[in-house]
Amino acid sequence: MIPDAEPTHPNLLTIERFLGAYSRRDRAGMQDMATLDVQWRFPGPPPLGGQWHGVDGIMAFLDAICALGLQERSHVRGVSDEFVVECKETVRDGGSGMLWCVLWAFRGGRISAGTHLTAEPDRVRDPARW
Repeated sequence: MIPDAEPTHPNLLTIERFLGAYSRRDRAGMQDMATLDVQWRFPGPPPLGGQWHGVDGIMAFLDAICALGLQERSHVRGVSDEFVVECKETVRDGGSGMLWCVLWAFRGGRISAGTHLTAEPDRVRDPARW
């Protein structure tokens, strides 16, 4: 979340609850915030790149991302009833970061999809360069 920003739109609250449930390893809590067919897309080659399906798949993806030891800085976000877009930067050891946009899609008030987008596809192939 962006520091000092109060999440007031229902979709922002859903994201906050979803990620909070993930941090507690609460699969049921994540499922409450997501559609049954939720999926996540990440650019680049495996093991991180590709499509991740269901809460279990998304948990595995988030585990792999967290294992990289990156810090995240959110810069800006926009919200509507169907989408949230967050522009953020991942950094390691205080170095220069890689910019991402995460597009969250919603259906019936639940997360139905997430997609990481970047303007630096060459760097996606090598997580050490993030």
